[in-house]
Amino acid sequence: MERTARLERLIARASAPKGRTAAAIGAELTRTLGPGALGSTQVLRLKPGRRALLRLHWRKAGGEVPVLAKIRAKAHDHAAVDIQRRLEGLSAEGFPIAALLGEVPSARLWLQTDLGGVGGGAFLADGGDAALFGARSAAAIRRLHESGVRLEREWSVPDEAAVMGKALDRLAAGAPRFAPDARRLLQTALDVLSGLGPFEARAIHRDFYMDQVQVTERGFALVDLDLAAHGDPAQDAGNFLAHLDEWRLREPGLSGALEQAIHAFSAGLPFSRQDRERMARWRAISLTRLAAIGHALPERAAFTAVTIEAAERALGAEAVPAV
Repeated sequence: MERTARLERLIARASAPKGRTAAAIGAELTRTLGPGALGSTQVLRLKPGRRALLRLHWRKAGGEVPVLAKIRAKAHDHAAVDIQRRLEGLSAEGFPIAALLGEVPSARLWLQTDLGGVGGGAFLADGGDAALFGARSAAAIRRLHESGVRLEREWSVPDEAAVMGKALDRLAAGAPRFAPDARRLLQTALDVLSGLGPFEARAIHRDFYMDQVQVTERGFALVDLDLAAHGDPAQDAGNFLAHLDEWRLREPGLSGALEQAIHAFSAGLPFSRQDRERMARWRAISLTRLAAIGHALPERAAFTAVTIEAAERALGAEAVPAV
């Protein structure tokens, strides 16, 4: 009961649901996962009052089974559950996707299989095969883009412009010395966005970067599909590359490995010339957003100026040359 009570406290920190008790949560987990008892609980990510990602160890007769639990504060995330249900069928040998195990709406949480392994960032930082990672990451996101799965949510250029604008506004408000840079970046970025050509909307991840590829014993898994939508596949590709660009600015010692990952990822995409032009524009846009949000992160704040300079160069060219 103490372990379930700890889960109750974690849920309360993440979403503050009313009227929950440890006994009630334990009973609902049993109905969802089958007979068993809660073992240890690990906090993988926690943003109090917003959301959390937990690893639960569910003790069954045959042994302990790790399960991932996602919690959203605002309300139970029915949309994310539906997305996971639609996309889990894309799981294949070498490219697994977590299976939906169930949901506990009254506790604002839902459950999926824990694929284990490490995120792409840790894999690369630990000296993993960068070229292999880049190539397999491209293959993994291609499976999503070419799946034909129709998602209800759509993500448009105006949607992205609004997100970027808010990020740059927060940068200007939180760090007044960067306010002129933020205004200049916003205007140039809007010009770059306006030059995006037409595209065929498909299922996209929408937050695709190295840590959304989990390196597991079963292969290279796409994770955190909660924001998936119908949009421009080139946006996923550009965002992935921009995160590697930004990381290179902070970790020059990894530059060689990251360059290998960038080259292998780009080479693994079946993009046309027009697709690659859009990818380059999205790459510049994503780097601009990373420059804005990085200042609020302790490990990135010192690199705000250099990231802004890199974003300005990318935007100024209106497209980063395809690798």
